[in-house]
Amino acid sequence: MKKFLTVSLLFVFMTLAGFSQERYSLFFSSGYDNNVNHLSGMDYSNTNQFADYNLGVGAAVYLNDRFRLRGELKYVNMSFTRNYNFLTTTTSTLDRSVLSVSNFDFNPYIDYRIFSVGKLDFYGYTGLRFEFSLGDTQSAYTIDGEKSYSNHIENNYKKAMVGLTGGCSLSYNINKQFAVSISPEYTRFMNYFYSDNISNLNRSSINLGLEWKF
Repeated sequence: MKKFLTVSLLFVFMTLAGFSQERYSLFFSSGYDNNVNHLSGMDYSNTNQFADYNLGVGAAVYLNDRFRLRGELKYVNMSFTRNYNFLTTTTSTLDRSVLSVSNFDFNPYIDYRIFSVGKLDFYGYTGLRFEFSLGDTQSAYTIDGEKSYSNHIENNYKKAMVGLTGGCSLSYNINKQFAVSISPEYTRFMNYFYSDNISNLNRSSINLGLEWKF
């Protein structure tokens, strides 16, 4: 995977350097993620009680009027709550644990402008997602509400994953320099998140972005 990531980075930088275009841009984005299948096949009752989210920065080069290459770095947070539902309980009995995983993503994309209407541009895009764990934190709660930071959930989730991603983006050009966008996106990972899972991790995202063109 490290070799594949290195080759991908080199490809992106060589491509950016090989095109002498007038238009480059920087992106800033934030969004909501809905992760699916990462809790399948696991013990106890596991739910997504808190919204997963992402924060990203990126850059793009416009190859021509239709195509652009884009690279993105992201912080991605995933969390879930485990409820134990023990039959015999006291006030000190463990009630639930919350696991929050922090990830770092590198995502190379190729975007295609399908059409433009006035100040609106509509893009379709596809790319790859390389996701690496930065670690996790856990919170545990007893029946009487006492909180601790004890680890009760195994952290043997996949620490590095690769996924195929694609989506579309509706961009509104405020002026020649700035644009705002909304981008629904879907990622199909090639790995289980936990070894107990019965299907690969999938992620649906909706992202809001700001683009600065220069």
